[in-house]
Amino acid sequence: MWNNQRSADCGHVSGAAAIFALGVGSLMIGIAPASARSARSQVSAEIEVPLTIRKLNDMNFGDVAPGSGESRLLMSNNGSIDVLGTATHLGGSIAQAAFEITGPPNGWVSCNFGLPTIELTNGSGDTMTVEHFTFHGYQRLSSQGRRKMRASGDLVVAPNQAPGDYVGEFDVTIDFQ
Repeated sequence: MWNNQRSADCGHVSGAAAIFALGVGSLMIGIAPASARSARSQVSAEIEVPLTIRKLNDMNFGDVAPGSGESRLLMSNNGSIDVLGTATHLGGSIAQAAFEITGPPNGWVSCNFGLPTIELTNGSGDTMTVEHFTFHGYQRLSSQGRRKMRASGDLVVAPNQAPGDYVGEFDVTIDFQ
């Protein structure tokens, strides 16, 4: 009897254990709720062509004879010189500063001067100033990723300005827009 009872008890325990195992097993196979959905997305990045700027030529106001009062030599967008005041423009080599920008095709760039004025000095320490720059701040590059740009300004000549070759420098900074 003890065997039968034991067998019966084992059968009862075995059935409960089987039901428990079936319940745990169904939880472990990951039955998901009927409303769950998933999607996949991509991540990407594009490395742009770097911006470069190259000087093509320097700004040059040519030769000037000072007058008895302060004068201004105004370099226009086409590179010609107009004189306001008593100085005389004698010609010589006249040129706007010119640069070539390269970067991504059809990209927009901003262009900036570092300072609002440039001081020119001769070998003796005498000075003149260039101010009122004409320079287009935002430029769109061509479909080949290139753009030439020019800069001009106004040269301020003091009365009886000391003779000499006056030289100064300026920086042009470009950045993506």
